[in-house]
Amino acid sequence: MEELKKLRLRRGQLKGTVTRIETFVKDPTSLTSATVDTLEARKEKLISALKEYESVQLDILSRDETDKEEMGTFEEVFFNTLAKLNESIRMLKGSEAAHTNNVSTSKLPNVDIPTFDGKDFTKFKPFYDMFLAVIDNNKSLSNVQKLFYLRKYLSDEALSVIVNLPLVNGSYQEALELFKKRYNNEARLISSHINVLLDILCMSKGTAASIRSFVSQVQQQLHALKNLNEPTDKCDMILITILGRKLDLHQ
Repeated sequence: MEELKKLRLRRGQLKGTVTRIETFVKDPTSLTSATVDTLEARKEKLISALKEYESVQLDILSRDETDKEEMGTFEEVFFNTLAKLNESIRMLKGSEAAHTNNVSTSKLPNVDIPTFDGKDFTKFKPFYDMFLAVIDNNKSLSNVQKLFYLRKYLSDEALSVIVNLPLVNGSYQEALELFKKRYNNEARLISSHINVLLDILCMSKGTAASIRSFVSQVQQQLHALKNLNEPTDKCDMILITILGRKLDLHQ
């Protein structure tokens, strides 16, 4: 009896899995935001649930022939849900293929935009300004094409901010706002540039090459801070004191 109880409990869990997937496919909002990968994953889970359900049901009947489970109703729910999933996957694949073909027909200026992964905040402003100049301000591109390129030039953490938005015209401005909200934090950007200054390695040898490299690193960060409206001209003594400690004064 204990084993029969466990089998019926498992049968109930499997029916619950199918019901949740059925609820998902009946919700227009869920399908609108879904990707091909998420739909394929639910399809696999749905099919797996049916196979296990049939096996469990046979085990139950072998122990209790009077079991009154209505398999016909369950199978009808399963096949209707599977059909809806297949239809949604076909439509989404067709839409993505159309967008990809549309994007591929547009030629961009021959400019190499470095990928932004979101790990180094000091790289946000250069990336964002370049993206606006080359992509966002390009009047020949549709919004869906701009979104395509935004996704192309983002990776890792930065890409995760917008990756779940559907590849449609209406998503571009939303993606841009989400991206700016996440990384266009002036206090965080200023702090990141100051930390780079503090973390510049001390010069072990006062060669011409090492001095040029040191000066270049400092100027890059000061220029970035100036672009963020940070008054670097009012903290000369602080900078001289901090950077002076990194110089090899005994050469």
